[in-house]
Amino acid sequence: MANTVPPEQRGRNPAGAHPPADPGNAVREHTVRDHPGRPGHILKSHPALDHSGRGHTALKRVVQDADALTLSLSAQLSAVRPVGRAAEAHRLTEHLSAAAGAGGTVLLRGPAGVGKSCLLDDVLGGAARNWHVLRLTGDVLDEARRVPFRTLASLTAAAPGARSASSGEPAAAVRLVAEGQRHDDVHLAAARLFRLLREERPTVVVLDDPAYADPDTLALIGHLTRTPARHPLVVAAATRVPRDAPVGAFGALLAREEGRQRLHTTDLGNLDTDGTALLLTQALGTPPAPALAAHAHTRGGGNPFFVLQTLLDLAEHRRLERRGGAWHLVGGPTPLSPDRRRQILQRALGGTVSSMRVARAAALLRVVALTRLDLLARVSRLSSRATESAFDSLVRHGVLRAVAPGTYGFASEVVRDALYEDLGPAARRCGHRTAADWLLRLAPAADLQEDIAAHVAQTADHGDARAIEILAGEAGRAFSRTPGAAVPWYRKAVDITPPDHPDHAELVTRLTLSLLVAGHPEEAARTGGTAPGGVAGANRLSSLVIGALTEHGAVGEARALVDEARAAAPGHLVLTAQAALLHLMTGRTREATALAAEADARLERAPLRDRITALGYLVPLHCMTDGYRSLEPLAIRLRDAAAEAPASLRLNALSTLSYLHSMRGDTHACAGSLAEADALLADCGWHFFRGSLVAARVHNAVQTGDWSTGHAHIVMAARQMRESGSLVHLGPLRLSEATLHAHQGNWRAARQAADAIARTQPLLNTAAVVAHSVVDLMQGDLDSGRRRLTERLGEGNLPDHLRARLLVRLAEIEAEAGCPEAVTGLLAAARDHGMDSHDYTGFTEARLAHGHATGDTAALLEAASVAERHDLSFLKAKAHLYLGTAGVDAERHLRSALDVFHRLGALPWRRRAGVELRRRNLKVPRHRASSPAELTATETQIARYVQLGRSNREIAQALSLSVKTVERHLSRVYAKTDCRSRLQLVRALDGGLLGERPAGPGRPGDAGQGPR
Repeated sequence: MANTVPPEQRGRNPAGAHPPADPGNAVREHTVRDHPGRPGHILKSHPALDHSGRGHTALKRVVQDADALTLSLSAQLSAVRPVGRAAEAHRLTEHLSAAAGAGGTVLLRGPAGVGKSCLLDDVLGGAARNWHVLRLTGDVLDEARRVPFRTLASLTAAAPGARSASSGEPAAAVRLVAEGQRHDDVHLAAARLFRLLREERPTVVVLDDPAYADPDTLALIGHLTRTPARHPLVVAAATRVPRDAPVGAFGALLAREEGRQRLHTTDLGNLDTDGTALLLTQALGTPPAPALAAHAHTRGGGNPFFVLQTLLDLAEHRRLERRGGAWHLVGGPTPLSPDRRRQILQRALGGTVSSMRVARAAALLRVVALTRLDLLARVSRLSSRATESAFDSLVRHGVLRAVAPGTYGFASEVVRDALYEDLGPAARRCGHRTAADWLLRLAPAADLQEDIAAHVAQTADHGDARAIEILAGEAGRAFSRTPGAAVPWYRKAVDITPPDHPDHAELVTRLTLSLLVAGHPEEAARTGGTAPGGVAGANRLSSLVIGALTEHGAVGEARALVDEARAAAPGHLVLTAQAALLHLMTGRTREATALAAEADARLERAPLRDRITALGYLVPLHCMTDGYRSLEPLAIRLRDAAAEAPASLRLNALSTLSYLHSMRGDTHACAGSLAEADALLADCGWHFFRGSLVAARVHNAVQTGDWSTGHAHIVMAARQMRESGSLVHLGPLRLSEATLHAHQGNWRAARQAADAIARTQPLLNTAAVVAHSVVDLMQGDLDSGRRRLTERLGEGNLPDHLRARLLVRLAEIEAEAGCPEAVTGLLAAARDHGMDSHDYTGFTEARLAHGHATGDTAALLEAASVAERHDLSFLKAKAHLYLGTAGVDAERHLRSALDVFHRLGALPWRRRAGVELRRRNLKVPRHRASSPAELTATETQIARYVQLGRSNREIAQALSLSVKTVERHLSRVYAKTDCRSRLQLVRALDGGLLGERPAGPGRPGDAGQGPR
């Protein structure tokens, strides 16, 4: 039903003007006039609702006191101003102005809850300040009883102030006469009232829900519109019928006005995503996180009333949390409260009993095809004619909308959920069983299977063989589309399958696989590991659980399980390959090498799937032990096997190759593999490989000098990995993050990233040592870096190639310390442990260390050539720096290095290049300062973090800034980009605001002088 709250309760000040925009830190007050038991209660908004960060500490009290937060939002539900309605308000104002000239009717149409009355009051409060405004409200019960002049008895002056003083008493008199229902007296009193008012100024009669107004009142209003007077009479009606002319007395009134060309119509639709975000900001006082805005928009369908009801439901169930200046969605879905369901259904429907029954049946079916109206009638237990009439009414009133040709669904998810939950468990079960039986009698068709399975899942009994078959079949079809969609089907099938059923083990295995490849390794390990009888004897299930534990980072547990599984199946290729890699990751290099040789001997005779899966484990192992010289033949074997394999196996191969190409420094091959893998990932949805792909993407971005993109990917991927439990690639990501921050002079952030690297396995411990040694090098603390690396090299469980990388890193420190003899010895040892020219990154770093320590310009030129050929941007800049420092065409090389370091935001290196230029009395180029319309490096990085949905507090922690500093930078970003909100900024960034090669994101460091 339309909003019938008097205008004085809709958030206006006594003068009728709108309240000013919230200044941010001000404490707002909301008057709750109609709350049960709390008349006239004043609720002050909690400080956590302001725009500053000061309310963050007090947020816990607000979240814990759900009643207070719900009360605040309930107050704003009736006081919220229309948002995102500028075009409709302008059109409505024009229509009212046109009608004011010679009289007429202004019709505002839209679904229930869309804000018709609020918008009409808003426009009248601004454009019609010198008009008399009176309100009439139709009522569905009065319309059903056909009580004469009951609508006229609701006549009130619609706004306080001077213009209502002359109309208040006459309107009250008309109400009293209308109660008596004597036609002559009513006509006389109403004619006297409107003659009096129209002598003074134009008069507007606002009709709320005119379809429910009694015919006598409508006939009287129609008569008065034809009565001549000094000033016109305008009828402004807000009706929820979105299409087709209304019938009855109101339809006749509109038809006559249209025939006289005095009807002006404005349609009011649902809000778009931006409008929903603005509405939530107005209701909460603080911008919502993008995920919360998207959830509320989807649930409410963009309908303001249902969006706010969704927000109230979240507040009641404590699913709103304020972090870093924005409100976030937390927790899992919960059923609507009875009070919430009542309010939603009263506003959405409010029609006949048959409409409610058909709406409930449609909610149970979720979508209704016109070819299945017989099923809708069967579930609603109505005749076909009554069902069709009620269905058409729901469509006309905007409750149902077309979602495909000939198919209708609910315009708002929250309305559908309210109807479904209102059915009750017994009615739901009966309805699902009726629907399943009806659909099973139809001829088999692919589009029926999912509908049948959905209804069967709600009614299946434990051990029901037919239900198990139906659910397993639908799970298999869903898995072929996207593995994540198969999880609920397999889970339900497992739940109703007895442990002694012959299909139980296979269903558990498929559920484990679905969870694993959908990106939920922890749950996959738990599901497979708790299967009856364990997993040691089931090779496929064992391999899946071991892979899940490895992906989750539980390497020790995975190694123990793989040893147990191999004891039960000693010749299984995949288990042997898994065991080899897990032994390497836990520091057992000798055992890993022996197992790898055993797996290599079985590769050619293995089935295609096992061969590709085993190579996915063996390729990184061989490269860590033998070096990258063995990569090419292994890569050829892997590509040849994948060429004849399905998409998921090709994705497995490409993820492995992408990661290894990135670590090797073959950036072009890595980019090609990533492009192929991305296309496959979009098609098959196997998110299990997403971790290795994003690690490769980050490392490739670091190598090519796209550091801003690298930072953005790290933030996004780290959050996704923590949420999904895919932790095995988190260590390499943190290593890349620490390296970037160190080279940009962000010492504190670099140390934090290095400390965040898990220490659950020796290889990750080595990554943490490497990360800290890079920071030591950049800060000039060479003794600390030397000590860290020497201690790690003293351990005997390192793979050869990893040891070679550490030796090169130590050689860099010795080169900075000016010890050429030590550098020469370390690099010779690195070659003995597998460092070769096939490792482009390691080889270039080794040549740079040698040339920098000894002054060997040939080595530096060779390093520059390799870096240029493989687009190793940062290493190429270092080669230019060292060449210029050695006096080889100093000005050209130093200027080239300075330009690259400036673009990367590598401030310590940029300072070093500038020092070398000044030492030679060469001019240091001054890079053009950013114009007001351009973003600085820090502003660019903050904008990227906003694009990823990070709060101000999270951005501050990532960049080692204060929250206030981030807010100041963000305000400048808004000014420069002409964006008014975070959501608009995100959309601009998604549209290419910063271009393909944004400036480096580094924050100028203020500690240390960088490398000496």
